[in-house]
Amino acid sequence: MLLLIALPLVFCSASALQSTVNRDVSVELILETGAIAGLQHGWGPSSRKADHATVAINSERDICVVFHTDRDQDLGTNIDLKQVEAILYRYIPANDSWSRSSTILLGSVERSPLFSTYPQTLVKCERPDVIAVGNRFFVTWTRRYDRLAHPEEPAVAECAWIEWSFSQSAFIATGSGSVGEGFPLDYDGNDHDLNSNTLPTLYRVRECAGVPDAVVLVEDAGGTSSVGVAYPHQTDFGDLPGNLDDTRLFDLRFITSVFDGSAISKDIPQVLVGGIPFHGTPEDSAGMILPDLARASLSERFILAYEEQQLGVTPGTSYGMIRLKVFEFSSSQMSWGELATYTFGGPAVLQYKRRPNVSSFPLLGSGLEVITIAFNKPSALGDKDVVYEQWQFSNSGIFRVPWPIGVGWPNTAQQDFRPLPLHGTTSPFFRRCYAERETGAGTCQILEYDVDTNAPPTVLATIPNIGRPAASFLYVPSAASPLYAAVTWEGPGIVQQGTKIILRVR
Repeated sequence: MLLLIALPLVFCSASALQSTVNRDVSVELILETGAIAGLQHGWGPSSRKADHATVAINSERDICVVFHTDRDQDLGTNIDLKQVEAILYRYIPANDSWSRSSTILLGSVERSPLFSTYPQTLVKCERPDVIAVGNRFFVTWTRRYDRLAHPEEPAVAECAWIEWSFSQSAFIATGSGSVGEGFPLDYDGNDHDLNSNTLPTLYRVRECAGVPDAVVLVEDAGGTSSVGVAYPHQTDFGDLPGNLDDTRLFDLRFITSVFDGSAISKDIPQVLVGGIPFHGTPEDSAGMILPDLARASLSERFILAYEEQQLGVTPGTSYGMIRLKVFEFSSSQMSWGELATYTFGGPAVLQYKRRPNVSSFPLLGSGLEVITIAFNKPSALGDKDVVYEQWQFSNSGIFRVPWPIGVGWPNTAQQDFRPLPLHGTTSPFFRRCYAERETGAGTCQILEYDVDTNAPPTVLATIPNIGRPAASFLYVPSAASPLYAAVTWEGPGIVQQGTKIILRVR
């Protein structure tokens, strides 16, 4: 295994950017500006767009928000440039609040690890995911080389581990030794073949964007922890010049990352599911696949959801599918194998199904998996509906189980989409789902549905051009208020111009 020493690469926010987050108060995340040692272009202007945020809250109740911001406008290029940033909030027990402690540039446009093969100076980093691993955070994202020069878009799957340090505010483990460059999990020209481990592999992301998702496998505070990352690799390209056949195929890969507090290692990437179709033109839908993972009760197991589409191949025959699967590691085969699967949708129902997300709060070691899943589909009236259900996996197989309280997302003749389930404890009972709603005249809402109360969704915000909610759950039995839900969404900035990220703790 490749082993690299981690380095502290931290950029603490200036005093003017310090802010406090209190419960049930929405806070705009102020972007860092100014110079960065070792980089020519710094953070960029305060007006840069910030979106695609994800959030995690760790065992110490610290919060980490990661997102990407646009850099192409201020750098004056014809390349779609983005950089990955993180903001860390330290928990303050005295008043049950959070204080902003660190602003971190994880994926800089100025790093080009594949430059010798693909000579591109500025490279896009985007669509990060963050999870809590005990008292640490794990972040992963994709570094994409531009299609104008490299049509199939070779890429690097990168990651970093973040851990609180009283002397440095945060300890950033990347192993690269360079500000703004992560640890390489997988990349084009990687010396690990997915089958024979003898030939270099390709890693291409033109239409799928390589969007990754991470899951905890082993959690050891202060010791050795491991996570898994699922991410798509494109094998057939439907929109390449001279190849406009609407056929697009993808492999869903999986790789683990291990951190012992000072060094990162990784294993060999494996194909979980090969030849996933996402047919159709980019105008129908990008071939995103959008894998989403949930933790299982056993360290050698995880839950996966992703989407497939058959779009525009023959008029009137388009449909979409959501796959829900359980994987477990086989020590005899030394690989991840599928234990169970369920498919939502298919050719019998000619409608799309998009953006699956899964969530869990497993009873560790039990072998019983209870999860919630949410995704989008059109209603009979043509508006967007949310499917929000609870499922169970055991030796009996995988099947839907009824809500013990409530009825699930209360669909109406509204445009509800991008749902995000949050699956918490059974006692006290915690099941929530977040989504965005188009309410007309350009106005949107961020909604929170609580299964426990089964009341109409709570409106967390109503404003034009907001959306893309993300959330993370934590249960602290000894706390006066033991249930924590950190929620983010994107919307117009008030303190700084342009689209920004909003954080609220429920």
